[in-house]
Amino acid sequence: MKPTTSSQITFWLLQTTGWCPVFVLMLLLFGDEYWTSHFSILFAITVVATSIVISLIMRYMYKTIMQRKVPVILWALSIIILSVLAALAVGQIHYALWTVIVNIWPKFSPLVTSQPIASISLFLIPTYLAWSCLYWLITRQIALTQAHQHNELLSLRIKEKQLAMLLSQLNPHFMFNTINNIRSLVRIDGEKARDMLSAFADIMRYQFATQSNAATSVEKELEFVEAYVALHQLQLGKRLNFNMDIAQEYLNAAIPKMAIQLLVENAIKHAFGSQGVTGDLTLTIGPIEQQKPDNWRITLTHPGRIIENKKTGIGLSNLRNRLAMFFDNAQLSLTTQNEQVIAQIDIQSK
Repeated sequence: MKPTTSSQITFWLLQTTGWCPVFVLMLLLFGDEYWTSHFSILFAITVVATSIVISLIMRYMYKTIMQRKVPVILWALSIIILSVLAALAVGQIHYALWTVIVNIWPKFSPLVTSQPIASISLFLIPTYLAWSCLYWLITRQIALTQAHQHNELLSLRIKEKQLAMLLSQLNPHFMFNTINNIRSLVRIDGEKARDMLSAFADIMRYQFATQSNAATSVEKELEFVEAYVALHQLQLGKRLNFNMDIAQEYLNAAIPKMAIQLLVENAIKHAFGSQGVTGDLTLTIGPIEQQKPDNWRITLTHPGRIIENKKTGIGLSNLRNRLAMFFDNAQLSLTTQNEQVIAQIDIQSK
C-alpha cells in the first residue's frame, strides 16, 4: 500500500522527536569545555544530519525487505547488520567530510581530532538498533491496521452486493403481485384501475431511482409504505384501515430497503386478501424498553391468523436474510394474540 499523507507526517514527527535527544547527546560527546560552543554544535549537526540521511536509506531498504515478506529471524538479522553498517557509515562520512574541510580551513581541525570514528559509531549502533526496532514495530502495526480496514471494507462491499442481489429478487416479486392486482381490477372498475396504475408508477419511480441502494431510512421507507398501502386501499376500500404510530427518534435510523413494505405486503396478501379480513393494519415503531433506546422494534398488527404449515415464501425468507446481513442482532417473528397477527422485527445493539 502507498503511504498516506498522515503516515508521512507521523514518520517525520517521530524522526524529529527521536533524533533531538541524539543531538543533545552529541553536544555532550564532543567533550568541549562549553557544550554549546560552535564546534560542539557543528559536530552534533553533522553527525545527526548524516544519521538522518542514512536512516532514510535504511527505511527504503526495510520497505524492500517487507515487500518480500521475509521471516522474523531474517528481519532481526537485517536490523542488526544494517544498524552496524549505518553507524560505521556515519562515522566514516563525518570524518571524510571534515577532513576535506580542514584541508581548506584548518581552524576546524577539532571536529576531526576531538572524537575518533569508533566512538561515534559505537554510540550510534544502539541508536540505530532502537530506531530500526521501533520502525519495524510501528510499520508492522500500521500494516496490520490497514489490512484489517481493507478486510472490513471488502466484507462490507460483499454484503452490499448480497443485499442488492436479494433486493433484485424482491422487486420482481412485488411488481408481479401488483400487476396481477391491477389486471384483476381492470374489468371490475376501470377508474380505480387507472388510479392504481398511477400510484404503482409513482412507487416504481422511487424503486428505480434508488435501485442501487440496499439501505434506506425509516422515514423514506414509511413514505413508500404509505404509497403502497394507498395503492391497495383503492382495491380494498373500507376493508383496510391503515394506522401508524412512529417514535420520531427512529425516523433517521437505517434499515434494509423494503423491509417494512414486505411485512405490509405479506399482511395485505394473506389477511386482507386470501383470508378476506376487515379491520385495522397498525404499524408502530419504538423502543423495546424505554431505558434502552438503542434496542427498538418494528411491529405490524392486523386481524387474521397464521396459516399452519404455510411456507413464508420468498418474501419473508428474503427479509430474514437481509436483516441478518444488515444488523448484528435482529429477529423477525410472527405470532398470534386475540385473533390478531403480530409481525415484529426486534433490532438490538450489541
